[in-house]
Amino acid sequence: MKIGLHVTTYNRLQFTEQCLKSIEWSKPVNSVVVIVDNNSDDGTKEFLKSYASPLLKQVVFNDENKGLGFAINQGWNILKDECDILGVINNDFLFEPGWEENVLACFEDLRVDYVMVAVLPNLESEMTSSGKGFYVKTLGSVSASCFLLSKHFRNGIAPSARPFEKGYVGPGASFYHKRIRAGLRGVQIASPGILLRNPEYTNPKYAKYYDEVFGIRSIDRLLRERRINEAKGKPVGFTDWNKFLNKYYPNEVE
Repeated sequence: MKIGLHVTTYNRLQFTEQCLKSIEWSKPVNSVVVIVDNNSDDGTKEFLKSYASPLLKQVVFNDENKGLGFAINQGWNILKDECDILGVINNDFLFEPGWEENVLACFEDLRVDYVMVAVLPNLESEMTSSGKGFYVKTLGSVSASCFLLSKHFRNGIAPSARPFEKGYVGPGASFYHKRIRAGLRGVQIASPGILLRNPEYTNPKYAKYYDEVFGIRSIDRLLRERRINEAKGKPVGFTDWNKFLNKYYPNEVE
């Protein structure tokens, strides 16, 4: 089975560079990548125009940011006929070695319709082995990232393309409920998988980005809480770049 990875980018250039490096270093053999940039203004577009990888199928540059869901549908429409499985990845995710084999094992061994890929360390004790990789049979909550059989996307199971607006938290919730209403079966990966990194809410490089996004979603209080926790050394994410690099790819050159 072939995997089509869609990556959405909107600013956070450093995150994008590191996300793409981790994909390359994981050496997937059954995957291709489409990147959709939502009109970044921090150098991301310039980086992507010069980015080259044997995994890269296409980069799409949008003239305006119509939201995450719109971008995902763009990428998946490019990949849907070539790939058996469609994956949605944001640029704040990092790829462990062996993630591809694990995703394929879930689809092939368990005959599921979709796989949630955000690693939750507290679930690792519930891992069961497929003989090829590891997975968690109990589903967690709505996840920002998901792999879906292409046939379901072609049949209308797709993220909402509704633009971000006041009070709207994004396309993930509606996409999750579409899968549930359609009776699709899913599992959640433990490890090896795809890690959500520390978002680094207090980093001056990303302050404008998070202020804008949280403002649109009307959850500024949550942003303030996360900044307080990060300042106390208790970030929301599960990893950061240096820890990730030293653990999984210590011999790679940044």
